[in-house]
Amino acid sequence: MPFLEFNGAKIYYETEGAGPAVVFVHAGIADSRMWDDQWAAFAEHYQVIRYDTRGYGQTVGSEVSYSNRADLRAILDHLGIEKAALIGCSRGGQIVADTTVETPERVWALVTVGGGISGDIPGIEWESMPQIEIDALEEADRLVEMGDWDAAAEAEAHAWVEGFYRTPEQVSKPMRDKVKAMLLQSYTHHDEGGQPIVLDPPGSGRLNEITCPVLITYGDVDETATRLIGDYLADNIPGAQKYIFANSAHVPNMEHVEEFNRVVLSFLEKARNR
Repeated sequence: MPFLEFNGAKIYYETEGAGPAVVFVHAGIADSRMWDDQWAAFAEHYQVIRYDTRGYGQTVGSEVSYSNRADLRAILDHLGIEKAALIGCSRGGQIVADTTVETPERVWALVTVGGGISGDIPGIEWESMPQIEIDALEEADRLVEMGDWDAAAEAEAHAWVEGFYRTPEQVSKPMRDKVKAMLLQSYTHHDEGGQPIVLDPPGSGRLNEITCPVLITYGDVDETATRLIGDYLADNIPGAQKYIFANSAHVPNMEHVEEFNRVVLSFLEKARNR
């Protein structure tokens, strides 16, 4: 299995296909396996790369300060890739958006999936979110802090896979079980240590520095704050497009595979020919 040793970590990554490079960065409730249903479809047209960020999956970190953005670029450098399209979900969406702000010359297209960007977004306050969402997320955090991993995985799956307003019976059980398995593996990194270096100044005040083609996506039953952040990014990044997945929460690429692949592949095709 391929690993890249970089700044105190052994970073697990995979690559396949040929052509312009496309990097997938996973959500905080998952690891690189969340992109299984994109892997072969995108590899037909592109060189695809996915990896486990520090604290997740098969990557092993250490007690060092690190930049998620630098880790991403280190993989590109290792593979001899000058520019890539970046696709990130949730936490991964922030990583790819911040990477685009910090080193725009390395990015030919940007796609966020229920993702954000570093820094405050005007008008979005935690206290103003629906109480049902606050309660569910605080309960998940409490269970993680207690180390009750099975209950924590169940709570996080409820919050992010169903999206607060649906029941487990309304989503695919294999998809839900896969997210829980990825969560349980991420919990094994709980005491691994290492502090991320944030982008300074943060990306939220630098949206006009993003000049590549951009697609902002999210699910229509995702967390309220995620949807509001998506709207803000789409409205304030010059030329950005927006797509909303109906009847989907935080992982529409897993929930609506064919639709996701069609929408994003179409966007990338237009972006590469711009």
